[in-house]
Amino acid sequence: MDKGSVWLFLIACCAIITYLVVVPHYFPYLGIAISLVILSNLVFFFKKNKSGFNLVIYLMTLIFSFFVVYNSNLFLTFLNIVAVLFLDSLMALPSANSDLGFGKFLISPLTVFFQSFKNPSEYKINFDLKGNSKNIIEISKSLLISLVALLVIIPLLASANPFFNKLVIDVIEIFNLRNLLQSFLAGNYAVWLVRFFVFFILTLFIPGLVTFVIKNKTGRVVIANPLSSANLFLPKLLVGLVIFTFFVTQAQLYFASPNTLQTLGYTNSQYAREIFGQLSVVALVILLLIYNDKNKKTLPSILTYILMLQGIFLAFIALKSDYDYSANWGFTSKRLWGFAVVGGLLGVFSLFLLKYGKFVRGVILLISFLLIGVNLANFDYLIFHYRKSTTHSGVDYLYLSNLSSDSQSYGELLTMLEKIKQTDNTTIWRVLTKIKRLQKNYQQLDLRTFNYSEFSQYQKIKSVNSNYSNYVISIK
Repeated sequence: MDKGSVWLFLIACCAIITYLVVVPHYFPYLGIAISLVILSNLVFFFKKNKSGFNLVIYLMTLIFSFFVVYNSNLFLTFLNIVAVLFLDSLMALPSANSDLGFGKFLISPLTVFFQSFKNPSEYKINFDLKGNSKNIIEISKSLLISLVALLVIIPLLASANPFFNKLVIDVIEIFNLRNLLQSFLAGNYAVWLVRFFVFFILTLFIPGLVTFVIKNKTGRVVIANPLSSANLFLPKLLVGLVIFTFFVTQAQLYFASPNTLQTLGYTNSQYAREIFGQLSVVALVILLLIYNDKNKKTLPSILTYILMLQGIFLAFIALKSDYDYSANWGFTSKRLWGFAVVGGLLGVFSLFLLKYGKFVRGVILLISFLLIGVNLANFDYLIFHYRKSTTHSGVDYLYLSNLSSDSQSYGELLTMLEKIKQTDNTTIWRVLTKIKRLQKNYQQLDLRTFNYSEFSQYQKIKSVNSNYSNYVISIK
């Protein structure tokens, strides 16, 4: 295709994405998923000299886009969206930079984003007007700004002057614009202002992104890494000694029973939380030191292996604390994410220990597969159906009422609350509010907001009476 045709295609993509993602009242699961697929396809199919790693990344983006519409947990949905955008940015980078260090890996989304706006787009349409070449992009910008300005000032002026308001109404009636405006604006003026703004930004970003991908160069991106040139033998030695001392002095605390912890005034919950806080900080320090130490001499290499073993040992201690806590008090999202984080850290250390050739690529794939596993595991479903979260008073119904529709639990939870004659207003209100929201959304469904998990839950509770007052009366 010529550049003009490509530009029209890209602008059409911008319009489609804008329509799909800017939806009032409900979260556009399906709209966002389709938009992410469009973006991934643009990056992949316009990219030259695709590698096998690019293909793997592309397939991962399609998988995570699918999970956006399959699962409804908002935190997991956020991670899936971030994963797609991150992988798209890696795929957009030139092939020469595909074997990234951690620095370029972490800032790759920012690199692609700013380069896409910085580089002028090669895709535009020029047409001749009285022998003068005019750029349709500039005219489009001018028309768009004019339209937005008129949409803002006309309602304001009409509200301030009844004669002007009557004139506006007469013009609308003359051209029979009322029905058109009502269908176009769908009764929500602010939504369409947001759509115009999003569309305008996308028309600047997406053509620039495609130009960036095709040109296959980023310019000079320099990331100063003070660790790469430093002698890390002493830091590694001191960190290793401190961690070893920490393990020795805290061994009794790590393996203490809940009763012992209670005697010491140290709760099981506090124990588990602090273990993971220590784990994240220590693991980060260890990874920074061993990854950036390029000294291959015998003693520094020995220290590297010692630090890795210490990191792995700490991970297993954290795994034990999380397991003990879950065994005593059931599952929660944080406890299940704890298992996932420990698994990821053990995987990262294993990659380094096995001297995996392209370490950063291995980490990217490891994190991607880990997130796929989390999506498939469905934490909310596991919590409700396998090990409900408990407190000293029994099942924690208030926590269960916070679960998303991934748990497929709303109807069953209401039945449980009725059996125990639950009078906690907060718990009842949360469950009924979620049921009412699903009933309202899926009785008159906007396909852009469709989510498989929500729809499946709706099928089970669509006939439930979600009137709060009637329910409270019925269980008293």
